[in-house]
Amino acid sequence: MVEHQPHSPETLPPDGYAPLSQSPARVESPLYRCPVANCHQAWHRHSVDETIPHCPIHDLVLVRASVGGTF
Repeated sequence: MVEHQPHSPETLPPDGYAPLSQSPARVESPLYRCPVANCHQAWHRHSVDETIPHCPIHDLVLVRASVGGTF
């Protein structure tokens, strides 16, 4: 893993751009969908503290549609 080295004005590339450092942890935002096959309602969970909502059309709890679980 490469450690982040802050840039001072003297160490910036000539164009003045230095990319942000990469986060060592992987962050995923799982996708949840309505369980009704032709329903378009979807929602991304951004935190494990968020309660999974109900579909506003069918009043059913959204189900996880994507794989992964790291936050």
